[in-house]
Amino acid sequence: MSLPARLKSARVLRGLSLKEMAARTGDDISLPTLSRYERGEVDPDAKKLRQIARALDLSYEYFLREPKEIGEVAYRKKKSLSAKLSDQIKEQTRDFLERFTQLEHVMNVSSEPFPRYEPKINSLEDVASAATWLRDKWKVGLSPIHSIVDELEAEHIKVLALKSHKSFDGLSSLPNGPEDFIVFNQNLPIDRQRFTLLHELGHHLLINVSDKLDHEKVVNRFAGEFAIPGEVMRERVGQKRKHIHPVELLELKGEFGLSVAALLYRAKDLHILTDHGFKNAMISISQLGWRKDEPAAFQGRENPSRMLELLGRGIAEDIISQSKAAELYGMKLGDFREVLFKGS
Repeated sequence: MSLPARLKSARVLRGLSLKEMAARTGDDISLPTLSRYERGEVDPDAKKLRQIARALDLSYEYFLREPKEIGEVAYRKKKSLSAKLSDQIKEQTRDFLERFTQLEHVMNVSSEPFPRYEPKINSLEDVASAATWLRDKWKVGLSPIHSIVDELEAEHIKVLALKSHKSFDGLSSLPNGPEDFIVFNQNLPIDRQRFTLLHELGHHLLINVSDKLDHEKVVNRFAGEFAIPGEVMRERVGQKRKHIHPVELLELKGEFGLSVAALLYRAKDLHILTDHGFKNAMISISQLGWRKDEPAAFQGRENPSRMLELLGRGIAEDIISQSKAAELYGMKLGDFREVLFKGS
């Protein structure tokens, strides 16, 4: 990536227009000058580049770092997600991957390729086999999964948690991309975070889906199947039901970390509830106001920690300094020291 492109990426990373960027410099670097920098008509000298870095709260090394190609991504979002925010999230992802890759190089560790499920998915019912295959591979059996992020990071998937607008759920790399990564929005309820993580995991795992199927429906089914296997769901609520009481759903939510609505979809997909029973149940939870604000949140948390652990190891073994670790973590040294001793 050329310096002009990198300058634009840095501005987009912070979600700024050229006018806002100029204001950040106290208009010492004018809008027309910044525009000329980004068009490659003139290069900023080292002094101006450092001034831009300070204005953007970025390290000077950001402009010297090897740019990372993130490839195509799969989004889980609402239609209201703006193009500006979408571009910013992609740049935040790029910056994260660049820093993580540099850390892995310094620490002499590498990420192994993530396993893929190769059998063809010809129907939504085939997804259960894929979920069972992965649970067996990860040796989690039929148990609830306390932290999906922990499982992903153990498999060398790079996970970035952002605090973003509610129109954004998550995104992930595609199987043919240069990196395996998942990004999710921590500003959303924990059950929605978990469903998004599993949804994006489905994009990574299921590489052979029939063209006749809607891929989004396939990965949504995978998220439900992996979160609570059909065998467990039937054991807990029965083979056939006309109605499921809300208290049953809240208990399952507290244990498996799926929303009440997602659990009702599981009951419908497994033919525990008929379509009519499912519709009535959805109407009931809407009348309770649960479609917007569900009670009884899952008590776990989804928090990436692998990067911080690697940085701690590097500091302990005198491989990297605290200031370099702070730079790689994307923080100022003082803030990083607080995180270092409190945990992510």
